[in-house]
Amino acid sequence: MIDGFCDVEIEKKIWDLGATMKAEIFEKTDPHGPVTVIHENQDFVLRVEVKLTGKILHYLCGTLCVAAGFESCGWGPEKDIYKDVKLDPCGDGIYKVDLEVPAGTLQAGHCAKTYDICVTLGSFDYCGHPGFAFGHCQEFSVTIAPAVVH
Repeated sequence: MIDGFCDVEIEKKIWDLGATMKAEIFEKTDPHGPVTVIHENQDFVLRVEVKLTGKILHYLCGTLCVAAGFESCGWGPEKDIYKDVKLDPCGDGIYKVDLEVPAGTLQAGHCAKTYDICVTLGSFDYCGHPGFAFGHCQEFSVTIAPAVVH
């Protein structure tokens, strides 16, 4: 102790945070799949799974934010959607986030249109400040085909 200040030791091995992320597309009404082609009159879900690992998991609080940007190949509408998920320090570190895309959100154009999808992971601490985990998935796409009419 020097001048009334005490030494504090931080356990180094507790800061072992790791993460993986994957994304897949499923039809909402018939969730077989994953799929890469959706008709423009179908609802679909972009399912993102984030897996956090490490002993530090039980000390994490705040939120994860999963965002998806749909960018048309050629002229067409673009769309951004996101969802925040609270971290659960008592959980297993696996977070499944379903980003729902309503029918008609993305247009097929004349014959069909492909949309590149960029999935972004962010995090915020308990106070809402930028957090500890950031990532992305790219080279991922969905083709929107014309509506099926029966």
